[in-house]
Amino acid sequence: LAILGAANSYQTLSGAALTNDGYAGLDPFGQGLDVLVPYTPAQILLELPATDGSSFAGMYGFDISISTAPLGLPVDDVDSVRLVHNSNTSSIIDAYGTTMLPGGDYNTVRQLYTEASVDSIYVYCSNPTNLPYGWSFLSPLFTDLLLGVPNPIVDTIYTYRWFTNGEDLPVVWAETDMPDGNVLSAGFQLGYKPMGVLSGTNDASCATA
Repeated sequence: LAILGAANSYQTLSGAALTNDGYAGLDPFGQGLDVLVPYTPAQILLELPATDGSSFAGMYGFDISISTAPLGLPVDDVDSVRLVHNSNTSSIIDAYGTTMLPGGDYNTVRQLYTEASVDSIYVYCSNPTNLPYGWSFLSPLFTDLLLGVPNPIVDTIYTYRWFTNGEDLPVVWAETDMPDGNVLSAGFQLGYKPMGVLSGTNDASCATA
């Protein structure tokens, strides 16, 4: 299953789980490069069967290197940049009921998916007279100057997803600032076609009634 977008996500649905195997498309640095990013191990999005109260925890990551030639970095002899991503994930089905959408009403279970991640950036130098030879951790001063990000990048994402039988993807999703917190962005879709995406919402909450 390929989920198309700026980066195409490749997922596998089996009788045991829905997994994210990786993606291909825009590079993580936002420089317009095309990359192929396999996840090792695959990211478990949902274990099956998913019923009220069921939970699991997992981890996944990737380690990719990109040539610096297209980036035009103002540093000689830096051949490649490397991104190492590690995530710890947890999931719980915390609610169930009827979800009403413009296309109809759906019996759904709601998943709270938490992902705590660390992204570290390294560079490879082929000339030891300029920088330490080989791979080295890139100073946060350089990543802030060149990419506008710290190093490492530490983040936690809370995502609510509503799943229903007969749909391979969540019919609704919402990213929040904390469990039962304020909604940062949300959307819904039917089949494989996104039908609506919201961002910058005010006073919307995923708290249960």
